[in-house]
Amino acid sequence: MIFHTTGYAYKPFSGSFTNMNNKKIPELLAPAGSMDSLKAAVSAGADAVYLGTRKFGARNLASNFSGDELREAVEYCHSRNVRVYVTHNTLIHDDEIPDSVNELHSLFATGVDAVLLQDFGILSAASILLPGLKLHASTQMTIHNPEGVLWAAKNGISRVVLSREMAAEDIAAIKNVRGSEGAGLEVFIHGALCCSYSGQCLLSSMIGGRSGNRGFCAQPCRKEYEIFSLEFDESGNLRKKEKQDSCYMMSPADLCAYRNLRNLVGLGIDSFKIEGRMKSPEYVATVVSVYRKALDNIAAGNWSPSDDDETSLMLAFNRGFTGGHISGESGSGIMSVDFPANRGVHAGTVIRYDKAKKKVYVKTDGRVVPKAGDGIFFRQEGRAEDFGLTIPGNAEKSGSELIFHVREPVVPGSRVYVTKSVTLSKTAKEISSTPGGIAKKIPVLIKISFKEATPVAEATFPSLHGELSFNMRAGFSMEEAKSRPVDPDDLKNIFCKTGNLQFDVAGYVSNYKGGLFAPISLLNEFRRDFFAGIERKMIDVCMPRKEETETAGEEIDIFISSMKSCGAANPYKAADPGVSAYVSGLSSAEAALRGGCSRIYYEMETASGADSGTYAGELRDGIQAARKYSAEFIWKWPRITDPSFIKTAKSVLDLMGNCSPDGIMVENTGDGVGVKMISGEILLYGGQGLNIFNHLAVGMFSGDYSLLTISCELNQSELKRLCSLACCLSTRPLMEYSVHGPAELLVSENNLPESSVGKRYSPGKEYGIADSTGRVFPVRVDGYGRTHVYNSAVTCLIDSLPEVLASGIDGISLDLRLFSPETVERIVRLYKEALSVSKTSGKERSKALGRLKKEISGLFIGEITAGHFHRGV
Repeated sequence: MIFHTTGYAYKPFSGSFTNMNNKKIPELLAPAGSMDSLKAAVSAGADAVYLGTRKFGARNLASNFSGDELREAVEYCHSRNVRVYVTHNTLIHDDEIPDSVNELHSLFATGVDAVLLQDFGILSAASILLPGLKLHASTQMTIHNPEGVLWAAKNGISRVVLSREMAAEDIAAIKNVRGSEGAGLEVFIHGALCCSYSGQCLLSSMIGGRSGNRGFCAQPCRKEYEIFSLEFDESGNLRKKEKQDSCYMMSPADLCAYRNLRNLVGLGIDSFKIEGRMKSPEYVATVVSVYRKALDNIAAGNWSPSDDDETSLMLAFNRGFTGGHISGESGSGIMSVDFPANRGVHAGTVIRYDKAKKKVYVKTDGRVVPKAGDGIFFRQEGRAEDFGLTIPGNAEKSGSELIFHVREPVVPGSRVYVTKSVTLSKTAKEISSTPGGIAKKIPVLIKISFKEATPVAEATFPSLHGELSFNMRAGFSMEEAKSRPVDPDDLKNIFCKTGNLQFDVAGYVSNYKGGLFAPISLLNEFRRDFFAGIERKMIDVCMPRKEETETAGEEIDIFISSMKSCGAANPYKAADPGVSAYVSGLSSAEAALRGGCSRIYYEMETASGADSGTYAGELRDGIQAARKYSAEFIWKWPRITDPSFIKTAKSVLDLMGNCSPDGIMVENTGDGVGVKMISGEILLYGGQGLNIFNHLAVGMFSGDYSLLTISCELNQSELKRLCSLACCLSTRPLMEYSVHGPAELLVSENNLPESSVGKRYSPGKEYGIADSTGRVFPVRVDGYGRTHVYNSAVTCLIDSLPEVLASGIDGISLDLRLFSPETVERIVRLYKEALSVSKTSGKERSKALGRLKKEISGLFIGEITAGHFHRGV
């Protein structure tokens, strides 16, 4: 008995399509902001979807999924061999930890295939409490180097969503690092880009109190800013500003790696991700279908980029397209500084406007030809405002001209763009309504046999967990036919009829010889029940065992109970809190030391290809200066490091010999691994970039780090709660809180001033940007061409030091990197005095701290802020 098949290879289904030529194609991962978008993604050919529930997701403004909706979504996807990943990728407060781990337990019990995490503390808890739940590192973890992937693989992460700033060659290099194979790699290939490295942006948080790390980014990066060249006085105050331009300096174009897809397939990446949980189902259907077709054709060896498909991608939504860093783009090739919204596709040019008839004449000389019902946008010449409309149904076509009524005048020469295509919308709806809700039906091999006269149906089919089989015995027996027996071909037709189901009968065999009878309705009902049983088995095989979920639930209850009892503990009070200072030059380091600083975080200017000996000499001078004052000297590494930086750092430390720093501060997990690879003896210090948001995150790093900087997004009560719970850890590093300085709002891989002003950019100049309120944000471009934007207001908590210290923090830090040496020394002295005053009490303390606040405020022309310490996010 031989099954007739249609060429499918039955192997464990990994989410990556493997054709008969054994060419592996990465998983195609689609966004699903709603159930309609999820179904559109599956219909268009997604191998997996990612979505958010209504808690702890980085897209809190999307529709997202309730508990019941999630269960429906998971069953819908699993019955179509599509995986479901759930975003749980925000930072979590200590008071939210019980809710967070219970939510993860619920996701696990629902059968989701993985969750994406940002918070290191929640990663620590989930890996212990829910060992059966797969954990993916969100791009919010800022993993951007091989060492970061090594860290992830060793800490329970099965897949890493890499930073979007990584180049293809750097991604390929990860595969050559021993130990990294434990974590799969996921990259974005299409959709919106962030100006900043994800997880390192405080712009929305500090400007408006809506934190991107909490899922509420207001996207101030998409606003227009004036760009100034700046001059400062000796105290570091702004003396002069000169306008250079006005544009959307921080607004990137949209990523579209479509034309580079074949090269990316060869990198060994596990998953290609499409951004867009805030986008419409039409967008999802269009974009996924284009990439599905391309990947299938690459697998078959016959793909070349299609202009028509690229046009479809543009019509779906675009802010201008860039191939992104992953395709070798950089600088102005990444940004979209002239317009921050959907550009549409160029369709023509206005050649005449008839004022009397209010008609516009458009020459259709663009990439697409507009038609009635299309949404269009006029980019007007001169000072006239741009506007959009829907082309009316009575539009006239005359040769290459399109003539229609408009509600307001249009300037001749204006360019016309189609922003919504009725044709594309129709195509997207057709994609979403494919039979069975799936792009390629699931092949099923069917065998119909008989036990006596009772039909028995058996099936073999692929699932997310390998090849499965299912059999069902009918609840009736067929009888000897008296007049109209069921013909063998009739029986075959009944069981091969799948209609609107997601299945396709790829092979059928039966030992039925004919001569029996049963009502066709009974046989059809048996077939429906049989396929429903297949679907149920595909769903059930993805579910965790009941004992596993129950055990995890019991462990979580114990964990939460221990947290509650621990929370009653009194926080540790540091006997003599130290003052640490971030500086960026030897003269500033010496000034901070004269002021009484007990620890220096020294960030020197570095660049690719620079001489290691120069760096070693500068560090040696700083170390010797610190030793004169019995202070610690910590070499602070850049927040984002160049691929060659760790190698350079090793060379620098080798040259220094015995005169080494007291420690190294890093701001991402990969650099922490890099330090330990250089030498296990060097003490590690964790900076603001690690986003330490709760006591579990403190515990996560306690084995490797001597000190951690606590997130500046925590308010007073949250900081106190963290410190209280951290006292219950078996071991913990020192904890520090930043109380002064302009917060670093973002770090961008791109030279934003150069991308904005072009040839007028001068590397020697200082730059700043001003928003619509006139606030000026300092901008610095480092030696690697990365841009750092700082807050317009200086955080100053000098009058709140008693509350800061009462939280149980071990020390305070001052970020003085943008100030002159004279100002650095004065600020350190003022804070040292404030620490002494804070040990007193009563009205005199308040009066003294008020005086110090007034004195320190006098050093700055701009605004002073308490940051999030009182208000939170």
